[in-house]
Amino acid sequence: MFNLILIEKEDDVAMGTSKGNSGIIHAGYNADFKTLKGRLNIKSNPLFDKLCQDLKVRFKRIGSLVVGLAQEDFGKLKELKENGEKNGIKNLEIIAGDKLFRLEPNLNPQTKYALYAPSAGIISP
Repeated sequence: MFNLILIEKEDDVAMGTSKGNSGIIHAGYNADFKTLKGRLNIKSNPLFDKLCQDLKVRFKRIGSLVVGLAQEDFGKLKELKENGEKNGIKNLEIIAGDKLFRLEPNLNPQTKYALYAPSAGIISP
């Protein structure tokens, strides 16, 4: 099926970087396309649905929120959205009010806005 090699600095897995995996599959709105990391982030995100299905690995596209608590945060959220759109990330949206709190009712009540990225997901690290 797949040939895979994991190279670890230490003599066993989870003794270095591989133990610190958060399990978040980032949408790509913050990625710098000029870097290898950024390009891999952007290009790999859409592959996770089929890959995880083929490997029988649990994966959920739960989306992500970058929240802004103050009016001044709107500009940064707009920058992230524009960067994501430039990177080809679809369906990014700045949301507020009832829509925001329906999506995530446990947010700080002072939250003004959030950048919603529906393509973000979680996977068991």
